[in-house]
Amino acid sequence: MDVGPIQMPVQSGKMKVNDVELYYEVRGVGDPIIFIHGIGGNLSIWKFQTEFFSNKHKVIAYDVRGHGKSDKPHGEYSFQKFSDDLYAFMRGLKIEKAIIVGHSMGGGIAINFALEHPEMVSKLVLLSTEVKGGGNMAYYQIWLLMHILPYKSIMKTLATSQASENKSEDNKEKEIETAVNMFMGTPKYVFLKCFKDITKY
Repeated sequence: MDVGPIQMPVQSGKMKVNDVELYYEVRGVGDPIIFIHGIGGNLSIWKFQTEFFSNKHKVIAYDVRGHGKSDKPHGEYSFQKFSDDLYAFMRGLKIEKAIIVGHSMGGGIAINFALEHPEMVSKLVLLSTEVKGGGNMAYYQIWLLMHILPYKSIMKTLATSQASENKSEDNKEKEIETAVNMFMGTPKYVFLKCFKDITKY
């Protein structure tokens, strides 16, 4: 009888990386895959992917600095800083080479990392990653909105715009609520600094 894929146990913890502690989860064994979430997200967005691939791979998902359960210092938030964190993170886990999967801003981090450390990337997978961020005008528009409107209302608008259209109204509302709670785990100052670096390219 087919019982479906085996659920591999999850190991979680925090690792000191440069000037912050990053929260991460690991499951499975085999060639490693590292998942990097986008702006305002956290490692929970990869739940189904990590469950699926952990049957044949060692899968690692982590909260980038300023997000989720990782430290949120008042300091630099840039693709370079995130890339430096990823390098130290992989060294800490003793991973010499991995498949790197990045969503949105996570894709930008993955690209930056691959350009600097190509020997550490076996494959590069990019999801919803743009090469143009919109320039200074896009940043100033977001900056203005965040200084006029409540942060939570902006995050709800963002979550609503990304919600699945093919779900029932109740399920859609739950999805939006979950997304808002996730986005609120990223402080406004972190979001703005990340967005500023994204839009300059």
